[in-house]
Amino acid sequence: MVGLLLVGWKYLDWESINIELSSVEEGTMVVDPSSAVTMKLASSQVFTSYIETSTDPVPVQMDWMIAKGDLTPAQLEDYSEVSSETVEIDPDLEPQEFQELKAEEAVGVTLAGCKNTDTCTVRSGSKAGQFTLIAKNRQGQVVVEVTVEEELPENPYKEEFPEWAEEAVYTLYNSGVMQGYADGSFGKEDPITRAQMVTLLYKLAQGYGVDVEGLTTGMKCDIYSDVKADHFAYKPVCWAHYADWIEEIEKPEGKLNPEQPLLRHEVASIVFHALGDKAYENMVARYLSGRWYTDLLTTESMIEDAKRHLDDFEDLTENTPNIDGVAFVVDMDIMSGTWNADLRKKSFYPMKTITRLEVAKVIDNVMYWLK
Repeated sequence: MVGLLLVGWKYLDWESINIELSSVEEGTMVVDPSSAVTMKLASSQVFTSYIETSTDPVPVQMDWMIAKGDLTPAQLEDYSEVSSETVEIDPDLEPQEFQELKAEEAVGVTLAGCKNTDTCTVRSGSKAGQFTLIAKNRQGQVVVEVTVEEELPENPYKEEFPEWAEEAVYTLYNSGVMQGYADGSFGKEDPITRAQMVTLLYKLAQGYGVDVEGLTTGMKCDIYSDVKADHFAYKPVCWAHYADWIEEIEKPEGKLNPEQPLLRHEVASIVFHALGDKAYENMVARYLSGRWYTDLLTTESMIEDAKRHLDDFEDLTENTPNIDGVAFVVDMDIMSGTWNADLRKKSFYPMKTITRLEVAKVIDNVMYWLK
């Protein structure tokens, strides 16, 4: 079953308590930090919202959004005028072009866990610039101006990283999703195991406000004979199992082989099952909304269309393991291959063990489609 979101991002269970302004002492809505916020590239900043009263601050839920560039006072007063603007987008653009367009449109920042909540995590990407963060509910709104400087954060690891992976490594470090070893190294060439990959996605979901603990409460989690209750990935594996994310890599004898290094086609499968519907829904909503043919688009039809990319790779065919997942991650520019000059084609290396550095880039690309 393709469709994430059986017990994943689709069914969010926000922990924040809804506060009606009328139920607390009259006060001023505040966002902290409140003004002139500066961030570096590939970094994170947590904002909180509350009502300032004569006694203690009271958390208040807001919907958070971003706007690029200068806004007029009228637009700031009623942000709906800005958010309702539409842009005609060429439906034939490739996903990479979508990403470039979105980066230009939104200054390359993403919001995590920012719907109807009193906290919002803003994550910068590889693009410097200025944007307006708006926290709004029906009682009012608060505006914060944010600047992203053309500077990467300090490398927290012993190793140096290639340019294509720097942003991903720093972003995941600052968000707490993927960090290194106790000796200060990242282990960029080390393989990543099944249990580690599932745990990364579990942490990512937590960062986006999903109540992952609550979603597995009461479920039978003794699913695999080799993932016991004392295993570090016990809960993440339980969650991923019930979400149908790992069915393609399960073993028929009731084992998961959690310490087995993952192959590239297996990572593609996990990402596809975890993200497939959500990514295509977001693509349609962002870039194709309102066009007559959007009602005809399904995950299955878009995967079939994505398989047109197979001809670009010398080592991909319809018989490649988890080919639907591979086609998906290639189509969405989540995973790619390397250019083979001799064959004048790319190589995906589906049977190759994936490294931690490659997974960092994959997770960073996944975060784009969770916006």
